[in-house]
Amino acid sequence: MFRRTAHKTDDERSELLKALEETRSALEDARISFDNTVEPELVEATVFEINSLQARYNYLIRRARETGCRADASFRPLRMER
Repeated sequence: MFRRTAHKTDDERSELLKALEETRSALEDARISFDNTVEPELVEATVFEINSLQARYNYLIRRARETGCRADASFRPLRMER
């Protein structure tokens, strides 16, 4: 029974790390999109997208810490840019 719990925790940690990497990549893409956007409506949309991804990323970091997950230094909370 203990092994199943440990296995489930390992699976959850793997999923969290994968979600962190995917979210970080999406955030980088959104920032590139923001840098290349000139239409006011699209600029606003990319700002919302970036804010949403930053919130998701910080949530995933918090969840990873709660599960005792250790990641490399590149996974750290992001500051909300103004």
